[in-house]
Parts: sequence; structure tokens; C-alpha cells
Amino acid sequence: MSDRDPQAMAKELAGVLRGAQSVLITTHAKPDGDAFGCVLAMAWTLRGMGKKVRAVVVPPMPEPFGQIAGASIVERFEAGMSFEPVDVAVVLD
Repeated sequence: MSDRDPQAMAKELAGVLRGAQSVLITTHAKPDGDAFGCVLAMAWTLRGMGKKVRAVVVPPMPEPFGQIAGASIVERFEAGMSFEPVDVAVVLD
């Protein structure tokens, strides 16, 4: 466990995200509800800040997740997908 101040770490992370123009967001394979929800919430938050965001999850993913409002911005990873360089990659759980 880090002995760094959690508030200082949160401010540092916020600064990194504010400074980024493009962000890739993902989570563990076979996302559960909290992982998928975190990816979706972060994607919409960063888009609201004007960032270029790509949210990708590794299936399988429960079908009902695709019916959540706004979930269509989350892509399902497929072999052979191409990815452009991004300023920041965020892995959430």
C-alpha cells in the first residue's frame, strides 16, 4: 500500500486526465456490472470534457449491459481491431 496522500494522488490523476486530448478506457475481461458501469461513466465524463474517448471491453459481456442508456459508445474488443495512439490509457474496475 502506498503511503502517498490519496487526495494528492486524486489531484494528480485529475490533472493528467484534464491535460489529455485522447483517452482509451477499458477494464478486465468479461466485465461485471460495476466494471462496465465504471467504463461507461468515465467515457461519458471525459466526452463531456471534450476529450476524444474510446471505450473498449473484452467480451463476453452480459447482453443487458448493451441496453443501458448510452452504452453504445462502449465497443466490444475483437481480434484484429486497430488502435491509434492515445495520450492516456485508463484501466478501471
